[in-house]
Amino acid sequence: MKNLGRFSLITLGIISLVGVMVCAQAELTGDEILDQMGKKGSLFEEKGDVIFVARFDLVYTDGTEGSNQFKIFSKQGAEGTEDPDRMLIYYMEPEDIEGTIFLSIVPPEEDSRMWLYLPALGVVKELVSESDKEQSFAGTSLSYEQIGGGFDFSDDYNATRLADETITVFIEGVEEDRPVYVLELTATPEADVDFPTGKMWVDQEELLPLRTEFANEAGELEQVMEIPALGYFEGELIPEQIRAQNPLDGSATTISVLERQREELPGTLFIAENLPSLDPEAYGR
Repeated sequence: MKNLGRFSLITLGIISLVGVMVCAQAELTGDEILDQMGKKGSLFEEKGDVIFVARFDLVYTDGTEGSNQFKIFSKQGAEGTEDPDRMLIYYMEPEDIEGTIFLSIVPPEEDSRMWLYLPALGVVKELVSESDKEQSFAGTSLSYEQIGGGFDFSDDYNATRLADETITVFIEGVEEDRPVYVLELTATPEADVDFPTGKMWVDQEELLPLRTEFANEAGELEQVMEIPALGYFEGELIPEQIRAQNPLDGSATTISVLERQREELPGTLFIAENLPSLDPEAYGR
């Protein structure tokens, strides 16, 4: 898996972002915690079929600000099958990008495939090369790979467990101190990643990385991701807000989930050839 270090989380996602409870927590090693976290997928992946509306608030490298809004369709493959995880993002706002569509398909144990539909040109383009996938998603500080690629931290990093800490987050609008595992990450010799070292704060109950930091080859902190707010959906505790920033260039992206609903989605929705005819209002009414 390539370039996991360019914001492994989410690279959010999204991704089932809800873990399982762990027995004998105090005895777990760093590598065992990574294994327990398992594959997280993309920033907006959720169990089964879900439709999201999300706002991306942006701070650009020159200090100016902007905002995008998207309608996101997520269809997770059934566990234990060869069904892929699928995600489609329809660009709603601003007007100059409305109608653009990003499609990601992540088969089990295989690299993700991604497409971009550009309505002004009337073309569907597959993002094949790593350089294509590493381009900025809709002008944000996140790449297409970070938004739509599947990943597993344990594939590319070894973890050393440090002393446990607590992190304060908002849950349903109320501040709560959450016990976290603290892991020091080092890329394995065979890993093809941009960031050789990192640090992660993992919620002990949900096995959710509430904060991740990654440093570049020069040892400079370059990628930071945190989850400042969580909420409940169908009894599960999941992220309501995700914040990504690059301390070196000052860019930042804050993702806020505005709506979330369960609706069965047809597989034909996630076929690249069908993107030009997609009517987003046909879903999530």
